[in-house]
Amino acid sequence: MSRGSEGRDVGAAVYALANGLGKARAGRDGAARDPRTWRIGLLSSGEISVAQKIAEDRGRSTRAGQAVRVLDIPADAGKGYGAFDHAGGFGHAGELADAIKAEACRSYGTAGPQFVRRITAEGVERVVVAAKTGMAQFVAKVAAKDGGDQVVRAAKKFALIAVAGELATVLGVTPWANGEARHAAEWAFSRWLEQRGGVGSHEARQAVEQVRLVVEQHGESRFEDIGGSVHPVRDRLGWRKGEGAAREWWVPVQTWKSEICAGLDPTFVARTLDAKGMLRRQDTKNLPAVVNVRDQRIRAYVLTAKILDGDQR
Repeated sequence: MSRGSEGRDVGAAVYALANGLGKARAGRDGAARDPRTWRIGLLSSGEISVAQKIAEDRGRSTRAGQAVRVLDIPADAGKGYGAFDHAGGFGHAGELADAIKAEACRSYGTAGPQFVRRITAEGVERVVVAAKTGMAQFVAKVAAKDGGDQVVRAAKKFALIAVAGELATVLGVTPWANGEARHAAEWAFSRWLEQRGGVGSHEARQAVEQVRLVVEQHGESRFEDIGGSVHPVRDRLGWRKGEGAAREWWVPVQTWKSEICAGLDPTFVARTLDAKGMLRRQDTKNLPAVVNVRDQRIRAYVLTAKILDGDQR
């Protein structure tokens, strides 16, 4: 993702490019014109991720729809050659990249048309049925049973690449070995899932990360010690009690909404933390609990020490 573009513009562009539908506009006579449509495979070889770029716009958070429309995959095969498995007979990966770039400028426009001709000759309907079967098998293999809709949606993108690569090999368009394209797609999906942080929903992971960051940064300085002497706490977020595994942070309801969950749905955040054991409830009906703060009863969300755990599932 280019550093020269604005984070807000990138966020809007992700939706526009991936949705494949332009804005509805009127013609000179005032009548509505059909919007432009397209179907493309989007690839960005930028320096930073989509989420990092969007966050540059005054800390704006990436939405789940943006995260699954442009998938961030670390461009490092982990073998010492950057994005490559080897240097291909060159001195280093940089020389291989330059050679590929030079050849791409000289030789292009051959494989794509040939791929279409071979599919047509094979029979489009037959190929479509086989492709759908192959994609379903790929998704079933790589997407965990507890993976949410977002993970499955991303897996389908990798499945399309895997099936297209295998089909190109079977039809004699590429010199790859059988299974090579599929294995590459499986590896890329695993890297995406690792980078993402697990199979849970983007919104749930974002909720945990945001609350955890507040506790990590201000768990001592902006939470008054309920068992200590009374002294002013600047910009107080709540109170803290206990030590170690018994530590709790009490956040008043309004502070929870305006400070802790800024930009997020406060009820969704609370339910997410509750499901992970990071929130202590007083009963099964209410998410906030009633706590005693120096002889005063206050409704507050009670965070447990588990909020500092690394589990994101």
